[in-house]
Amino acid sequence: MSELMPRIENWFEFLSVHRELIQDKVRINAYHNAIKQCVHKGDVVVDVGTGTGILAFLCLKAGASKVYAIERTEIIEVAKQNAKYNNFSERIEFLNADSRQIELEEKVDVIVSEVIGHFALEENMLDSIIDARDRFLKKSGRIIPQSVDIFFVPVELPDIYSQEISFWQEKIKGLDFSPTKELAVNNVYLSKIRKDQFLSDPQNAGKIDLTTAKTVSMQFNCQFLVKKKGIFFGLGGWFYAKLFNNIDIDTSPSSPPTHWQQCFFPIKEPLQVLPGDKIIVDFYSKSLGDDVIWDWNINITKNDSGDISFQQSTSALVNKTSLKHFWKMSQRSPKPKKVYEFLIKQV
Repeated sequence: MSELMPRIENWFEFLSVHRELIQDKVRINAYHNAIKQCVHKGDVVVDVGTGTGILAFLCLKAGASKVYAIERTEIIEVAKQNAKYNNFSERIEFLNADSRQIELEEKVDVIVSEVIGHFALEENMLDSIIDARDRFLKKSGRIIPQSVDIFFVPVELPDIYSQEISFWQEKIKGLDFSPTKELAVNNVYLSKIRKDQFLSDPQNAGKIDLTTAKTVSMQFNCQFLVKKKGIFFGLGGWFYAKLFNNIDIDTSPSSPPTHWQQCFFPIKEPLQVLPGDKIIVDFYSKSLGDDVIWDWNINITKNDSGDISFQQSTSALVNKTSLKHFWKMSQRSPKPKKVYEFLIKQV
């Protein structure tokens, strides 16, 4: 599955999901090195979203005297068996609940968590780290990860656009499913983006400092100057996470591949751009319960034909009650321009 929305309630109960996480050597090595630097002998640690328990176990190996391993799904039963098999049971306390609903009897020295989505922000997972920091951590305590930076770049991705979006404009057994394209183009997709698909230079859209942040709801703005002729299909996005001191994880196309990959935010109509054209992006991330809604508003200033704007949102995908409203509004949207078909044929 390549799309990020809507959230699957029991996603983290699938063993294959945790296998993919553990097999990610970039992820495991970075967290292991960060834990070795951050966790001191005798520390008490909270692991938010322990999964199969690997980060909690690495904290114990680093010298922690006790770990509170918090996990809200039933995968915690697997973690308990793993702890027993590795002789960690006496130093680890498993708590099967949402961390935001738990009270601890003591403050802790370290909070460690890897509740980082493919674009860092989805599923409102970072909110759990902020809550745990405010309620569980000593004033002198430490946290892994410490911050997350978000990056965007305009990209030319004809293959994924054709597969995930323009597909819905094809007739299927003589039937017209084109209204579905309106929903598909308001989703976000996993993709392995290459640097040669960039139409401009990547921009750091913003930073989330998890040592001080009060919310994961935020607004980013970035501006791009098109560097080469091409067809603008949407935005590529990724994150850079500072785990602890000089230990980091970079999910950009120029870094070693990870299970996070990169993310693709499509625009409603692929558009030919030329060097010197300007692309302005306003990106909003808003909490909605356990979900996050993303809005991306894009304005393209073309030197040869003026401005073109697109406004898109994942709101209908994460808030089912807004689906009827979404369809009503989509009927008011202008039909695809002829230039769209022309551009697709040129790719």
